[in-house]
This record gives sequence, C-alpha cells and structure tokens, in this order.
Amino acid sequence: VHGVKKKPPAYHRAILWPAEAPDPACGPSPSATPADPEAKDGEAAQLRAALEEYHPFYLDDPDKKSEKRRKMVILPGYRASIIPYVKRKELKQTINEQMLFTHPWIEDLRLSLTAIRKVKTRMMAIATKAELEVSTVAYAVVYFEKMILKKLVDKENRKAMGAACMLLAAKFWEPSISTKSHLTSLLEAITGEFDVPARTVAALELPVLVKLNFSLLLPLPHVYPHFERLLAEHLGVTPQEYAPSVADNCLSMGGAEPDLTRVASG
Repeated sequence: VHGVKKKPPAYHRAILWPAEAPDPACGPSPSATPADPEAKDGEAAQLRAALEEYHPFYLDDPDKKSEKRRKMVILPGYRASIIPYVKRKELKQTINEQMLFTHPWIEDLRLSLTAIRKVKTRMMAIATKAELEVSTVAYAVVYFEKMILKKLVDKENRKAMGAACMLLAAKFWEPSISTKSHLTSLLEAITGEFDVPARTVAALELPVLVKLNFSLLLPLPHVYPHFERLLAEHLGVTPQEYAPSVADNCLSMGGAEPDLTRVASG
C-alpha cells in the first residue's frame, strides 16, 4: 500500500497476536472467553494497568491538530461551528502552545509537538524506502515516546534518538532484516533520513535498550493505537484495508477493545 510492502494477512496475525502468547488487550478468543466474572475483572484490571504505565495518546494527542478557536453561527433551526482559516505557521504555533499547556515539563527539553511528529513522519518515510511493516514503525514510536517521557530526548538529540528507536524496532520486530546486507541497507536509510552518522546511532542503541529495561515486546494497548493512526494519517487506509485478518482478529476477540480514554496529564 503506497510503497509499503504488505505481507500476507496471516503474517500480521502472527506478529501482532502470537498464538502462544495471546494479548489480553484485545480480549481472549471466543473459544477461550472466561465465564467467570472475576476473570473478566482481572483482564480489565490488566488493561487499565497497561494504560496507566504508558498511554498512547498522553504525549501526542491526535486532537491537537487544528485551531481551537471557533465561531458559532446560530440561526433559526440551524447552528454551525466554523473554524477560521489559520496560516500554517500560526497553526504550528497554536499546536505547540497547546502542548506546553498540557505538558509544561517539555519546555525544559526544548521540544515541541510538531518536532515530535516530524520524527514520526521520518520513521514512516524510512518504512517506505526500506519496505518495512507499519507495525514496526508503531513499535519505534512507542520506544521514542517512552524516551521522551523519561526526559532523555531534547531538541539536539531528537533525530539521533528517533533513529536509534527505529533501528531497535526493526531489529526486534521486522523479519525482513535477516542478513547483514539487509541491516546495512536499513541503517543507510535511517541515517540518511534522519541525517545523523551511523556511529552516533550505534552508540545510542544500547543506552536506549537499557532505558527500556530490555523490554522490547510491548502490550497491544501501547502499540495498536499508533498502528491505526499511522495507517490513517500517512497511508489513508484503515487496519481492515491494510491487513483484514489483523483487524478482524482483534474485533472478534470477545469485544474487549482497549479503552483509550484520556489519562490525566501528570
């Protein structure tokens, strides 16, 4: 789809929901749905714990993408809300101001929301060039945001950190990286897109891995919302269109979809 090589649907199911380790975030399979209410409560508690640890919309809220000021037009039997036209530069400033209001600590890092989103756009560009899966980019995004939340990313190192997270995600999650030549080509694509030396990326790889506590396998509630959002914003497709069996598998698992209610900013 749009330059990103797709694998058969069965492949997506295998990498997103390994049969030997089903993820409780999407709920159990219909045949394994527990009848015990206490078991269901336990699964719900597990999901809440996962979202409290890391919420995919806490740092980069998808609602922060437009001008917030609106003009109401109220006529007999008719009411409309009009968003005024805003120049791109002013819109960028407004979005970054919204970020500072909800996350004042990020000012110390000299980071902006638009800069964070630019890193994610570069990751998707790498996926297109290197024919990586979108789910690999979703993993890289989670790694990158966790580094930001740990206050280890700033204005100066954001590209290098994004590159290191992308390399880790590809090594861990992308089965197409199976030979030294594939890895070399990927590293060239990453360093070229982020404009950072390969030596810098290699030097950051282990420190990032350590800060992630060597936990590269992520819970589904951490990854799937990014997967869905990347498809919508960059490829203009839904999970059902990109890989039907992946979406169907998630939606058929007992109706226990992840509750992505916004967590309170801290």
